[in-house]
Amino acid sequence: MVRRTKNASDRALVELRAFGLPRSNAVALMRPSASPTGYGLGRSGWVTAQFAAGEAPPVELLKEWIDESSRAQAPKKLVAQLPERGAEGEGESEGGGPVRRSRKAR
Repeated sequence: MVRRTKNASDRALVELRAFGLPRSNAVALMRPSASPTGYGLGRSGWVTAQFAAGEAPPVELLKEWIDESSRAQAPKKLVAQLPERGAEGEGESEGGGPVRRSRKAR
């Protein structure tokens, strides 16, 4: 969820709520713009990021967080069809549709 809000000093903010980050939660919380999500969700790896209005958010980092969060919340069968993280040029078949991938042996 994205919302516009103001902080205690009446500074306009853009708030991105919330990312379930099971892998990168600790690293994400080291950023000054990030904090544990309220209502106890922070204990489960959820992070809220705030950026000053007009400030350019780190788009590539946010894309990574969205990918990680989506994979953590999506059904395992759907995640198994996605290209592996960081795979360049993957995700589409020659026909332009999504690539179907079989589950890896565990």
